Amino acid sequence: MRELARVLVFVLVFQSIGIDVMAQAVAATPNASQARVEDPAWPDRFGTGPEGEKRCIAALQSRQYRIYVPEDLRGTWRTPLDDKVHFRLVIARDACAHMKIETGKKEWVPQKADTVFRATRVKGIAVIYARDDCGNETDAISYPPLKLTVGPKGDKGDTGPQGIPGLKGDNGDKGDPGKDAVVPPPTSTRSNKKWWLLGVAGVVGAGAAYAYSSCVFCKCPPGFQKAY
Repeated sequence: MRELARVLVFVLVFQSIGIDVMAQAVAATPNASQARVEDPAWPDRFGTGPEGEKRCIAALQSRQYRIYVPEDLRGTWRTPLDDKVHFRLVIARDACAHMKIETGKKEWVPQKADTVFRATRVKGIAVIYARDDCGNETDAISYPPLKLTVGPKGDKGDTGPQGIPGLKGDNGDKGDPGKDAVVPPPTSTRSNKKWWLLGVAGVVGAGAAYAYSSCVFCKCPPGFQKAY
C-alpha cells in the first residue's frame, strides 16, 4: 500500500508540474489576433508631398508607426452631412491620409482601419475630403500594396475515371454522282509504220536523184575524167 501511495503522489506532482509548464508556455506565446503594440518612439506623421507619402507607406509596410489621433474635435461641424452629396465612408485597413493636423498644414499620417471619413462623389467616384470626428481636411488616402501569399503545393490527385464513349455521329450528306471516264482511242501502230516507210523511201529517192544528176556512177568515155 505504501508503494502504491508513493506512486500516486509522484504522478500527481508530475501532472501539476506539467500543467504549470504548459500554462507558462501558452502565456509566453504571442497571439496573432492581439492588437499591434505601438512604440512611442515611432513617428505618427511623415511630411507632405510624394516623399512624405513614400515614407508613410514604408512605415506601414514595416509596421513601425503610430496612428495619428487628432485631439481637437471642434471642427466636426464643417461641411454637414446630408447622406446624398456628402456621406460617411469607412476605410477597410490601415492607410496613410494626407490630412491637416494641429500645425495647420497637411501631412501624411497613418490612420487605422475602420476610421470614419467624409466623402463626396465626383464623376461616380467617392472622394474623401475630411475626417468625420474632427472635420480635419483630408484630400488623399493611400494604401500599402497587399501581399499575396501562396500556400504550399499539394500532392497531385488521383486520375479520374475514364468517361463513357460518345454516341456515333450522323452520316454525312450523299455526294454528287460521278462522271463517266473518257477512254482515248487506241493508237494505230500501222499508220505510224506507214508514215515511217514513206519517210525512208523519200530519203532513198532523194539520194538516187542526186546521184543521177551528179552522175556519180556514170562511166566516162576514154580520155575524159569525172568532175567533182
